[in-house]
Amino acid sequence: MRELKTQRVDFVDEELMGLVQDLQREGVVVLSRPIVPDSFLNYISDYSRNWPLYAALLVSLTETLLVIYAPSFLLAVIIRLLLGIALLGFIPGYSTLRVVFPEKSLSTLELVILSIFLSVLISAGTGIVLGLGPFFQGAYNVLALSLYTELTAVAAAYRIYSAERGLPNQSLALEHTATTIS
Repeated sequence: MRELKTQRVDFVDEELMGLVQDLQREGVVVLSRPIVPDSFLNYISDYSRNWPLYAALLVSLTETLLVIYAPSFLLAVIIRLLLGIALLGFIPGYSTLRVVFPEKSLSTLELVILSIFLSVLISAGTGIVLGLGPFFQGAYNVLALSLYTELTAVAAAYRIYSAERGLPNQSLALEHTATTIS
């Protein structure tokens, strides 16, 4: 559709749907209903659909272990630094945005900028809250931030699952069966 718009080809949605249905009758494309798992447990077991959840869990748990055990060899220090930057500067905000906006309504640029901004706010807020008591140490900060990230990542996956379950049954997904149209 993007190519049609850039080439300034005028079309009506009904005409386009008619063309797609003609392609289906010819066997070029197959229209099928999107598969929505029947339970949240089945939904999160689909790794290809939920890779942000698993990435957030992996980064936060690995960073927590690296901060608590503090290995001193160079590779572990570099990994700890890179994962720490991701945990402090991107992942908590990304998970929070996915909770607030489960549908992909934000552009990639908006998502990245808001994720960085929210992550800095969340990290600073966590540090301020921990600084009120005797808990202002690196390990406690990473534990609190990891816990927040893990909880929001799971909540985001649930919100996305709920949004997908709320889709009407009449929506169709396109699956190409041929690469060229003759």
